[in-house]
Amino acid sequence: MTLTVDKGWVTEASVEDVKLLPGVHRTMFRLQGGEWVTREIVKDVQSSRAKFVVNSGDAVWWGNQGLTVSDSPYWKRVNDTMLKKLPAPDDEMRAAGLDGRFFMSVGNHEVWADPKIEGVLSAVPYLKKFGVTPENLIYKFDFKGTRFIYLWSGKYDYRSPSQWDADRPKYAEQMTQLQKWMDEAKANGIRKAFIVFHYPVFARSGLGPIPAPDNPHKVIASYAKDMEVVVLNGHVHTTEIYEVDGVKYLMLGGGGAGLNSFSVNSDSDDECSMSSPILDRNTDCLYDGMDRAILGVRVTISTVGKSPTKTRTSRKC
Repeated sequence: MTLTVDKGWVTEASVEDVKLLPGVHRTMFRLQGGEWVTREIVKDVQSSRAKFVVNSGDAVWWGNQGLTVSDSPYWKRVNDTMLKKLPAPDDEMRAAGLDGRFFMSVGNHEVWADPKIEGVLSAVPYLKKFGVTPENLIYKFDFKGTRFIYLWSGKYDYRSPSQWDADRPKYAEQMTQLQKWMDEAKANGIRKAFIVFHYPVFARSGLGPIPAPDNPHKVIASYAKDMEVVVLNGHVHTTEIYEVDGVKYLMLGGGGAGLNSFSVNSDSDDECSMSSPILDRNTDCLYDGMDRAILGVRVTISTVGKSPTKTRTSRKC
């Protein structure tokens, strides 16, 4: 592996197979991809194109080099490049109980060597208002006729890297709470919902999807007849978009990290249909960002990097 470093940060990484392809270096990471995503998101919020940022987790690497914004180089970077540049909430947001512009689900990296989520609570302390504590990592709020629900899919287990093994609360408790929150939204006349959590419900790349026993798709899909439901996931470092049983799933995990390859043999071939083209996985450097414009429930996915030479077309799977 070859690393390029600037001011203590790796700006580019490439790998070489010295046995099969000696002398051929494949770029697997460029810091400028993540910088572009951050810069564009900040610009959209500053220009009022978007009200706030929705993040599906893994904003930092770990807690072994510090836990909070004041002592973690990772949280300090998030703060300097994103959080400090976001404008204060406007009157409309404050009336809805939103005291910040950055709302995230907790990913596995946020609890790596930081089980009490000191980093999260120091960077976005207003999440405490929604009941987020080291013992409870889920919350919800409403804005402009839309319900936003944030769940916790668990820490990393190398034996099953996308397994929903959350313990704060556990899977069954979260599904019960999810149903209560969705039923409440329906009863209040809310017909649009965003559900955000880190591990992907559907994925054909990298670490793959949440295994079937604890995959929340059936619970979520039970509301698709009455509501417009969009699920935002991360974890796998690429972009995949699905529409399954009336639910739109956007896996947007390539916001700065090296991309995962399209290599998973899915166990749910009879259940899913890929609803949009997926960019060719041979692209060396492709990063995605997602911005939410609340009005009209518009989702925009932007890409940057080397232009792909082809696309993988939609297909039933």
